[in-house]
Amino acid sequence: MPKQLFCVVCNDGGGPGIPGDGAYLVPYRDIALVVKESPSVDYASLSRDILVRQLASHQSLIEGLMDEHTVVPIKFGTSAADDGELLEILESGYPGFKKAVDTMAGKVEVDLIALWNDLDSMLKELGERDEIRRFREGIDPASPEKLREQAVELGKMVRTALEEENNRLRDEIVTSMSQFVLGQRVREHFDDRMLMNVAFLIRREEKIALDEWIEELDSKYEGTMNFRIIGPLPPHSFSTLEIRRVGAREMEDAMRMTGVKAGAGPDELRQSYRKLLRSYHPDKNPDDPGAQERFEKFNEAYRTLADCHLSASRKDAIMVRVLR
Repeated sequence: MPKQLFCVVCNDGGGPGIPGDGAYLVPYRDIALVVKESPSVDYASLSRDILVRQLASHQSLIEGLMDEHTVVPIKFGTSAADDGELLEILESGYPGFKKAVDTMAGKVEVDLIALWNDLDSMLKELGERDEIRRFREGIDPASPEKLREQAVELGKMVRTALEEENNRLRDEIVTSMSQFVLGQRVREHFDDRMLMNVAFLIRREEKIALDEWIEELDSKYEGTMNFRIIGPLPPHSFSTLEIRRVGAREMEDAMRMTGVKAGAGPDELRQSYRKLLRSYHPDKNPDDPGAQERFEKFNEAYRTLADCHLSASRKDAIMVRVLR
C-alpha cells in the first residue's frame, strides 16, 4: 500500500511514539521518515472542505512531534508507492534530509500577525495627509462622471498610503525583533485590517522572551494594534521538503545542459556549472531574446541535479529539495 510522508525527524533512538492513528517511524542511519499507510488520493479532485481537513490532520501530526524531535515537514500530498520506493527515498535523499534536520535543529517557526484595532480611524488619518487632502479639496462635483473617476483615484491614494504605512510599521517592528530572529518570511494578508503577517524562525528557547517582547510592542503602540503570535510551529515557511522522482528525459536534458554525465559527483557538477555559467548569462547574450529563458533553464537544471542522487546504473533519480 502507498505510504504517505509527513516529515523527517532526527533518529536518536529515544523519544515517545508517533502520534496519530497508524503513523510510524522508518529509520535510516541518524534520521527517520514519519509515514502512514494510506490509499492513493487525487488531491486535485477533493472538495475544499475535505482538503482543508486532511491538511489540518497532516499538520497536527507533525506538530505533535515537536516537543521531542527536530522536525522538517515534507510537502503535503507526498507519498511513496511501496516499501521499495520508501527505501530508495531514504538512501537517495539522505544527504538532503540530514542537512535539513541539522539546519533546523533547535529552531521553530512563529507567526506574528498585527491588525489595526480601528481601521476606519487610520484611514481617516491618512486622508488628512497634505497630498490626499489637496486632491480631495480639488474634486469637482459638477460632473458626475468626473466625480466618479476622482473618487476612485482618491480611494487608490488612500489605499497606497495605507500600504506604505503598513510596510513602514512592519519594517520598524521586524527591526526591533532582530535580537530574536534567525530568518523571516513576509506572508500574504488575508484581512483588510492586517498590517503585517510575518513568519519568523527563532531558537526554541527564545519563545518566552519573544512573547514578552510582543507585550512591550503592544504597550509601545498604545493599543492601536492587536498582536497575535502563533506557535511554536514546524518550520514550514523555511524548510519544507519536496520529494519527487525525476524522469529519465528530465535527467538527460539536465545533464546535457550542464555538461555532466551520469554518476557525476557534486564537485564535478559544480565545476561544470561554473564553467558554463558565463556563457549562459543574458549579459553575454544581449541580442538574444531567448537568453533569459535559457539561463533560467540552465539554473533549474543545475538545481535539479544538485538535489538528486546521480547514479550510473539508473536513468531516473529521486530529488529532495528544500522549497523554502
